[in-house]
Amino acid sequence: QYGNLPEDHLTLLLGSEAIDRQIKHAIGVWAKEHVGAEDTLIIYYTGHGAYQQGDHYWVTYDAEPEDLYATTLNIGDLRAMFERLNAKQVILLLDCRYFAVNQDGEFGESEAGIPWETFRADNHLIISASEGKTTDTEAEQSGLFASALLEGLQGQADADGDGRITLEETWTYISQKVTAAQLQGELIPDFPITFDVAKLQEASVEGKTEARREKLIEIYRQGSISAEQFKKALGVLNNQEKDHILEDFLDGKLSLEIFRDIY
Repeated sequence: QYGNLPEDHLTLLLGSEAIDRQIKHAIGVWAKEHVGAEDTLIIYYTGHGAYQQGDHYWVTYDAEPEDLYATTLNIGDLRAMFERLNAKQVILLLDCRYFAVNQDGEFGESEAGIPWETFRADNHLIISASEGKTTDTEAEQSGLFASALLEGLQGQADADGDGRITLEETWTYISQKVTAAQLQGELIPDFPITFDVAKLQEASVEGKTEARREKLIEIYRQGSISAEQFKKALGVLNNQEKDHILEDFLDGKLSLEIFRDIY
C-alpha cells in the first residue's frame, strides 16, 4: 500500500498458513525463483522465538512446544533457507520476543542471548524487536515494534521530508520508539525501503512549476515577451492555474512566435 509494489512481488502467510512447510517454501523456493542477484529481499516475521535444549526456533502456527525440534523451524532450517537465496541483500524485520521452553512445553524467561547472529550472513541486515532475552522491558514493549514500523513506513520516519523513506530513517524511528530494538549488520547507505508516493508526486509538480517559472523569467529578461504577457503568465504559475497554452510553450511544444501572437 505504501511502497507501491506490484502484488506479484509479494507473498503473505497469515494464521494457519504460517506453518514451517509454507515458510520454507516461501523463502527457500518462491524467493529463490523471484529474487535475482541485484534484488533486495525483505522478510517480516511476527510471532514468538524460542530457546530449547541449546537450539533457537521460530515458533510457527502448528508448533508443539514440547517438541519444537520436530514441529517448527530451528536455526539450522533458517540458515539452509537463506543459503539458497540469490539476493544481493536480505533485510529481516523480526517482530518477536524470545522465550525459554522446557521439555514439558512450558514457556519461561530466556537468558540465551542474541540468537540472530547465528544465521546472519554478510549481506543480511536484521532489525529485531528484542535482543533475544525475555525481560520486563521487552514484555512492556510487546506490540510497539509493529506500530513503530508501520508508522515509519507511512511517513513518520521520513526525517528529511523528501518522500523517500530510507532504511536508516526507518531504523532510527524504530529505535526511538522501541528501546529494546536491536540492529545486526551494516545499514545500506541511502537505501529507500518505501516511498511516500503522494509526497513524491507533489514534489514532482512543484519542481516542474519551478522549472517553468525560471524559464519564463529568462525569456522575459531576453526581451522575447512583453511585460504584460510576463505578469499574466507568472500569475498563472504562482496560483498553479491550468493554462495549456502557457504550459505547452514553456515545455517547448509551442513556438515563441505563436505564443507571443496569441497570449
